[in-house]
Amino acid sequence: MFASEDRDAGPRVGINLDERAVRALSCAVNYTLEKWAGEGFIDQEELLCLKPFLQGAVLEFDFNRNFS
Repeated sequence: MFASEDRDAGPRVGINLDERAVRALSCAVNYTLEKWAGEGFIDQEELLCLKPFLQGAVLEFDFNRNFS
């Protein structure tokens, strides 16, 4: 894990995740968006950006498994 700060985008953190963690995060984001009631401090816009990214990562794991 590393932390950095881009003056335009603010602080950022990078992490490496295995397949299980990516699938868990994808499920959590999907569940949160499905149950979204429009209240609280959760950033819905960020979740909407994370959803296709995580779905793509899951598909990459599936693709690599099929061709390994």
